[in-house]
Amino acid sequence: MQRHEQDLQAAKQATAAEERLLSTLEQIEILHEVIETLNLGLRYKEQQLQELEQELIDTNQELWTTFSLEQISLAQAKALARTIWQTNKSTSDSLAELIGAIYGSAVDLE
Repeated sequence: MQRHEQDLQAAKQATAAEERLLSTLEQIEILHEVIETLNLGLRYKEQQLQELEQELIDTNQELWTTFSLEQISLAQAKALARTIWQTNKSTSDSLAELIGAIYGSAVDLE
């Protein structure tokens, strides 16, 4: 009878160990699912970051293009002023032409 009790006790211990093992396996499976979900979220955030970085690069390029218009040097502006002065245009027309050349945009004389 003692042998039977020992076998019964061993069976109970084996069952408890199997239950713990199954519980641990379930926890591992849940953790794998959590990791997959977090990885998906991370990939989405990385994609958003790449899109924002590209937008920033594009915006910087546009700003650089807009504000880096070729401007004339002081010596060139003086030479242009002399040339304009010699054409005997009106002062306002001469200034409009000179300012337009310096800043790279047309000046309206309204």
